Amino acid sequence: MVGTEVVVVAGSSPGVPGAFSFWIPMSANIAKSETIIRNFFLEETGDRRPDRCRRASTCCRHGAPEERALEPQLLLMNVDNLPRQGIAKRVDQWFSDVRNENMQSFDDWLAVVASPAPSAAPGMRLSQGNVEFELRHGQRYLIEDTVRGVRQFRCIIDGRVPLVAFIDERGYRGAWITVINLFTIEEMVSMRELPDQP
Repeated sequence: MVGTEVVVVAGSSPGVPGAFSFWIPMSANIAKSETIIRNFFLEETGDRRPDRCRRASTCCRHGAPEERALEPQLLLMNVDNLPRQGIAKRVDQWFSDVRNENMQSFDDWLAVVASPAPSAAPGMRLSQGNVEFELRHGQRYLIEDTVRGVRQFRCIIDGRVPLVAFIDERGYRGAWITVINLFTIEEMVSMRELPDQP
């Protein structure tokens, strides 16, 4: 099967600032398509391969084969297809624990017991409309929007349900909420993972 694919690439050489795109033929032989990209960069920039191939997410498909093999496979899901009953089941569990003298609030308890399913352990790549973003269990993220400003949140993945809690200016974590239609396009595009705090 033969078709075409647009590839948007961030230039990595001084003479090639910013990002640009070009069309390449796609065939069953992926190596042939990758050779076209490498040859293009060799002619245009002197680079042996593109620095980064930017589709809707930040992963690179055109590195060395051994590099791609080492990349963890993220669970792909559309936000509209996320499980709807994840938090409800946890609320029932929490009430059961409360009857057994658990003194933690629901949000503190959930942060401890939440655990991703094996398929979601490396993280999740979520699509909303034409935009994709990635979330990983236990990580902090920063997003920005012209109306809401800059915000931070922490993510947990419980089974296959990603949940986020926003962090206020004092560092206090809010309630865990689902990500279904939570972020604006601007926030999804600006989303970046923050380094772990010591």
